[in-house]
Amino acid sequence: MDTPDDTTTQDNLSAALALAADGITVFPVGPNKRPLVKGWQDKATADPDQIEAWWSKWPDAMPALPTGKRNGVAVLDVDRKNGKDGFAELAALGLDVDALSDTQGATANDGAHLYFRWSEGITNSPAGLPPGLDVRGEGGFVVAPGAVNGNGVYKLLKGSLTGKLPPWPEALPIRRKATEPGEARPTGLPWPVFVEAVRAVPNDINDRESWVARLAAIHAESGGGSNGLELAHEWSAQHKTYDPTETDRVWASFKRSDGATGWRFIAEAERRDWSHPDVAELRQAEAVALLEDAWTTDQMAEIERESVKDRMDRLADSLKLGDAQRALIGGRIIPYFTDVADLLSTAAPPREWHVDDWIPAKTVHMLGGPGGTGKSLLAIQLAVATACGLPWIGMDVLKPGPVLYYGAEDDQDEMHRRFADVCHAEGVKPGPGRIRLRAAVAEDTIFATLDRTTGKVQPTDLVKRIEAEAVKVRPSLLVLDTLANLHALDPNSQEQARAFVSLLIGIAQRCGCTVLLLAHPSRTGMADGSGDGFSVAWSNSVRSRSYLASDDSDADLRVLKGMKSNYGKSGQEITLRWEQGAFQPVKESVADSYKDRAVFLAVFDRLFAQGRYLSHKISPTYAPARVAEEEEARAANLSNDRLRDAMNALLASDVLVIETYKNGSRHEAQRLARGPGQFTTGGNDDLL
Repeated sequence: MDTPDDTTTQDNLSAALALAADGITVFPVGPNKRPLVKGWQDKATADPDQIEAWWSKWPDAMPALPTGKRNGVAVLDVDRKNGKDGFAELAALGLDVDALSDTQGATANDGAHLYFRWSEGITNSPAGLPPGLDVRGEGGFVVAPGAVNGNGVYKLLKGSLTGKLPPWPEALPIRRKATEPGEARPTGLPWPVFVEAVRAVPNDINDRESWVARLAAIHAESGGGSNGLELAHEWSAQHKTYDPTETDRVWASFKRSDGATGWRFIAEAERRDWSHPDVAELRQAEAVALLEDAWTTDQMAEIERESVKDRMDRLADSLKLGDAQRALIGGRIIPYFTDVADLLSTAAPPREWHVDDWIPAKTVHMLGGPGGTGKSLLAIQLAVATACGLPWIGMDVLKPGPVLYYGAEDDQDEMHRRFADVCHAEGVKPGPGRIRLRAAVAEDTIFATLDRTTGKVQPTDLVKRIEAEAVKVRPSLLVLDTLANLHALDPNSQEQARAFVSLLIGIAQRCGCTVLLLAHPSRTGMADGSGDGFSVAWSNSVRSRSYLASDDSDADLRVLKGMKSNYGKSGQEITLRWEQGAFQPVKESVADSYKDRAVFLAVFDRLFAQGRYLSHKISPTYAPARVAEEEEARAANLSNDRLRDAMNALLASDVLVIETYKNGSRHEAQRLARGPGQFTTGGNDDLL
């Protein structure tokens, strides 16, 4: 094909057709390099009619070519941007870019594509390479030479994609990336190692479904090649029902999207005491790659000089891993299910709370409320309390420590004023490094997007950057303000909501921090007071949730409600008053508390004597609701919530108990009754 120059460039369609004429399969991507064809891995083609149809639909599309087995190429992508200089990194290694490959292209952003012959196991993992260098192999793609976008032209500078390409340079060893179970791609292990694992697993299965699943694993590992088919026959022939024709038919039915993986055989072989050092090395390489972005160049140089065991111990310490996870990165298979007998052999770990009995630690707590109620102010107060070891609105903070605050609603000046107000109200000043703030209102704040090709939620580079910062800082609290500004998803999609919250839970668990996620409720959630936002999956996916509401009786009053708590008491409420730049809890008087109990008990006794039995459970006879209807409770202006608290206090002191009796239908039922405890007024004898 012709090489475009700076003044006379082919248009994208011409470039795509020229590549196809050379036998190279292509597909269209947008100017932002996103694939425009779903399932591009299988639909990339050299058919000129299909290519012209695509460009008729997307005239501004650029041609891209799949890397890996499809076109037989692997690409070293060299970038110079965002503080990373791949060209300088290669020079520092003593490597001449021009000498690495005789087939090279220039990207539209002054980078370079170096083309090599693809070999089994080269995927899209840059693990082991310096910053500014990336790898495109099986499952990946690059924008093809001849493509044009608003930034410039992708040029083929020298060589030919149809010529004999050099092998991947030994001077740039890459850690071959392991494929997670469930992905229909090679594991990244050498083929002879996989064959050894298959041969360690006897074919003693007696159902067709299991046999087909194991053949699918061989198909995924071999990419459907003849070597894989040969191994499938070899393994299947061990069984008395072996049918060569049926084996060929099943093999031909597999597709790349079947979701099988060679790890099935690796896991089964390891359960039969088979092992191989390449498997352990691959898992260890993947584990180290998790934190490469978080460690500095000097730290990585030090790590490379360590023994494998020391390196794994360092990683495990950084991730705060337990024994089971340490064993996994050490190369041993951990059972998918945990034996409860093993758990019960040691004492259960205590429940950890960030805020005592309100916000659980090391997970996501959602704080909702309409705009303007003061969610951000309350979050700032929690940040200051956490950093300085203070109570938060009257409750103990049990996990004091550093805080990361990512604000996507206000600029830095406004955040400065709010932090100053809170610190003045609390009489404290956090020390250096205790609270780190990012006021990102004018930035791209998207943590996750929807991959239109796969339909899956994908984390962005931003959320990876924030997790890397959390790995370094090890905060006790990470505040994210606010949910609506952090994703480009459908808020009504349950699947997308669960995936996004799971992304944040993963950060909380890996970094050992509590994530406070601020959120606006939907109109329905505001109207009914539930605080729910759009799909119920947002609420269902978090382990605990609070809702901050205004009080119509006083513009300075707010009510913080515990709407959900999987680990503690739900339905708690705290009344807050805004005073001099911060919220302060409004203390209910002791006399009012005893008065509520006295009224509840007086009404209860009367109804019980009349045979109108009440229940502690939500039902037609729910005690707080029935008592609230009586004249004494209405005169005292007692709400259902206050009467519920009164009932619980009387139950806790055994003034009331729950007893079983036979109702009018002679069936057993439960009711509230007087207990052995004596009601006291706490010194407020005028209540009797």
